[in-house]
Amino acid sequence: MSSLSHEYLGIAIVDDDDVYRSYVSALVSKNTRFSVFEASSGEELYRILASQKVDCIILDYNLGTESGFAVRDRLGERYHAVPPIVMLTGDGRESTVIKALRLGFNDYLAKRELTADGLISAIGRAVQRARDEQRTRAEHERLANMSGVDLVTGLLGQTKLDGRLAQLAAMGHGARSAYAIVLVEMNELHAINESFGLKAGDQALRAFGERLSKAARSSDICGRYSGSSFLIVVDVRSDPGQLQSFCERLTSDLAFRIDLNAASLDLSACIGAALGAEGAGGGTAGADLMKPALDALDAARAAGSPFKISDRRSSAPPSGGAASTTAEPVPSDAGVRPAADQLRTSDRRREPRQRVFKRGQILLPGLGATIDCTVRNQSRRGAGIRIDAPFAVPKEFELLITGDGVRKRVQVRWQIGTDLGVEYIA
Repeated sequence: MSSLSHEYLGIAIVDDDDVYRSYVSALVSKNTRFSVFEASSGEELYRILASQKVDCIILDYNLGTESGFAVRDRLGERYHAVPPIVMLTGDGRESTVIKALRLGFNDYLAKRELTADGLISAIGRAVQRARDEQRTRAEHERLANMSGVDLVTGLLGQTKLDGRLAQLAAMGHGARSAYAIVLVEMNELHAINESFGLKAGDQALRAFGERLSKAARSSDICGRYSGSSFLIVVDVRSDPGQLQSFCERLTSDLAFRIDLNAASLDLSACIGAALGAEGAGGGTAGADLMKPALDALDAARAAGSPFKISDRRSSAPPSGGAASTTAEPVPSDAGVRPAADQLRTSDRRREPRQRVFKRGQILLPGLGATIDCTVRNQSRRGAGIRIDAPFAVPKEFELLITGDGVRKRVQVRWQIGTDLGVEYIA
């Protein structure tokens, strides 16, 4: 029997035969501490994965109206990391076995020869292999982060951008005032991930990043900060008028149509911008420089405008009499607001939280894994964070706010897609 049989693992069993599914559930539960979740179809499995921590899936080859292969394909489209899958079938043909392994199934067991020891051993092997692969991926991502490149878009990543912001924050007020901080949010990413899966979301991010890179000048610093958020540091010679023109051009260039495998979709941007002199200088991470641009981004969303420029320096309009924001509203069909933005109108918090934009990591020591995240707001009791891809986050974990060096044990209070609210518990 597997050495993992005494761990608290979540096992999903998918079989359209109620009697046989109960039999497999009994085998899996025998002398183990596994939590078993039963599903009779792919749709029921997806609902389980959205709400439960699943370490391994036991999937029947023939689910009546759909095949286990089709379910595996859809899992791959929806999730970056699919739990290991052990296939069960009464079809012992070699061609079926070969196809299952090629499609990414971790193991294959014949129903007629199924035993508790054999099934639990197969689960143990699959889970251990998945953990080893996850550690390898984590190391690969760590090395990629050290290089400063975002793995999805090929643009600068968060680490490099934080370094450039720190350099800008250390400049004198006069030198810093020549630059502007521009935050760009891709409006439709959350809806694409929810409707078409994470692979489609990555396709959209790459296309959006390519458009953004072409719109920026070679002298601008441009990259993906996290999730659907991009950052540009642009030299506007301290001229609000130049910044206005840049945001207008960016809004136009980032409104385009993309053809995905499943659909053709319109993409658009929401932009918040501020001159560099508005942020507090002399900081170590440069995060304060982003605060005026973040506030402008929130104001643009609230007003339904494509962009807004912070007017902290003066209440007067930019030179030439142009208004500091565009008057045209975002088209109503441009996409839904990200979940985090909708949650701001909900009274979920015991006390107000301060808007921040800090780099963080979700630490899962038991799996030897870390997951990058962005801390979007903080209070004395907790924080709001965003991850790059939706998955069932454990109920408790350690949150590391890397810029501050703060490490907290937290408990998840709510999760909608890629947005989470956590409460400090230690």
